[in-house]
Amino acid sequence: TDVWEDETRAFAKEKRVPIIHCQCPACEDKGMQRKMVKALLNKLERKHPGIKTSILSAAEHFHGAVQA
Repeated sequence: TDVWEDETRAFAKEKRVPIIHCQCPACEDKGMQRKMVKALLNKLERKHPGIKTSILSAAEHFHGAVQA
């Protein structure tokens, strides 16, 4: 089962578990590819609910086809 970051954050907040943020100086760089992709996926999810799950499912199918 896959868990999205927002679900993990909500669970941590509900259980009062502190979130320890990355201490790497590069993590704060707003131009980093990871942050750009994350923002894009969130924008797509707002416009097309369920798209992140669909993308993940497609990637798993592709990976399975390549492994066969």
